[in-house]
Amino acid sequence: MKEDKTLDVGALCEALLFFSKTHVVLDQGTLGLFVQAEFLDDFIEMLKRGHLTASYAPEMPALYTNTTGGLLEHGFTIIRTVGSDTEGPIKRSPDALLFQLGKHFEDKGKARAYHRQLCKLVSFKNLDDTGKVVAKAADDIAEPKFAAEIARMSLMRLGVPANEIKFSRLNILPLGDGKFAIDSDIDFSNLKKKYPAITGSNDLFPAVGDARLDIALAAQHNAAFIGNTANQRIVETILNKAIGAQLNVNDVPRAIYDFISVDTPSVREAINSGQRTPHEFIDLLGSADAFRKWLNAQNPDKDLIQEMLREKTSSGWLEKLPVKASRFGLFSAAGLLTDLVAPGSSVALGAVDAFLIDKLAKKWRPHFFVENKLRGFLDNNRF
Repeated sequence: MKEDKTLDVGALCEALLFFSKTHVVLDQGTLGLFVQAEFLDDFIEMLKRGHLTASYAPEMPALYTNTTGGLLEHGFTIIRTVGSDTEGPIKRSPDALLFQLGKHFEDKGKARAYHRQLCKLVSFKNLDDTGKVVAKAADDIAEPKFAAEIARMSLMRLGVPANEIKFSRLNILPLGDGKFAIDSDIDFSNLKKKYPAITGSNDLFPAVGDARLDIALAAQHNAAFIGNTANQRIVETILNKAIGAQLNVNDVPRAIYDFISVDTPSVREAINSGQRTPHEFIDLLGSADAFRKWLNAQNPDKDLIQEMLREKTSSGWLEKLPVKASRFGLFSAAGLLTDLVAPGSSVALGAVDAFLIDKLAKKWRPHFFVENKLRGFLDNNRF
């Protein structure tokens, strides 16, 4: 996950449910959003429970703008926390983390307390070697259709309604050394009067540098990128343009929700709307282990819903067990159940117990968690 103007907590939580491993790249912007959204405590709790991993990077992608001879020059780069005149230069990543926390909390003691916790839970990895990767964003926006789509998306994220975004010219002029100029007939002077967040042409493409870094990190870790909807669209557009493939990481979770009901909201929607809190989601994860193991063991090409329906409608050996055996066998009749499961075998008692814990509880079946836990969470009922 990467930084954006708004924190998509729901996307992070949904990734924890449907992916075997989730890693957060905690850069300057993301850290600030966690603090602003009062999500830092829940994030630390998720780290403590091992639900996700994280690394802190003192760098972040940026689009810089200089004026040379009256011409605005732009370029994609990586910027780093370097310190301040009062506190001196910063050389170590953990020191950069403390510096950033100090900017977000007036209570310096609170900043230090968070710093101690995070230093125990996150790894530190610089992004210095990604500068060339981020610079490739200039090649992306050189394509007119791509540049126009991203420009409209960026203006909408800054509050401009779609019907007010009108332009007939948008050209990217290469200036060498990765620099470029933007030639367009977008009326920024008028937009600035109505939408204070807009500053000018430098607002159009900063997210493309983020997207390029996201792709590089995902490729490095052989992972899927999960993030806010806008950045995800940019990532998918770049991949589609580069390799002719469009990856939709929402296919599996959406199918699961449709299995419950076509009107069921997603985890992402339930949390982002405020119907559920991240802390409540942490409690849900406590009962999701068997479901997550099953889901991650499936072939991506397999129809997961057919598999769930098969499990839901099957009347296997469990339903045929004697009531007394299924009720008390877990504790006092392991030998009897060994004969029922594997007649005449000499299965070790420990193996039988482990088998029964999974099977008799029925929590191994995917529909059990979906219908009895996930449905309750999404319907805002007890789970």
